[in-house]
Amino acid sequence: MRNAAIDSIYGPAAHSLVDHLDFLTTRQTGISPTAWNVVVDDSGVSVIVPLASTVEAKEKFETLNHTLNFRKAVQRSIEAMSSVGCTAEDCPALWEAATKLANSQASKPDSA
Repeated sequence: MRNAAIDSIYGPAAHSLVDHLDFLTTRQTGISPTAWNVVVDDSGVSVIVPLASTVEAKEKFETLNHTLNFRKAVQRSIEAMSSVGCTAEDCPALWEAATKLANSQASKPDSA
């Protein structure tokens, strides 16, 4: 379930992002999130993270690399939206997130 903050930030890309994140989260933990929230990471990106309804789910979700999963979801969402003619003008927050995430990864010493 998306929340209003996700829709407000990512607009038409929100559904695609949550779908991709749900797939990644469920594949990695075996648990589908009950809801999603937005947190701002160190690079200033509004990252969508899963919310848990049980202690077991919370513990499993805490083991995830949320920024990496979000980066994957952003890349896949851009591919999907580009294939139907959407551009950076249609979803500026999505393209901005992709740029910030790429710059953040490139600035890490072990990213070579």
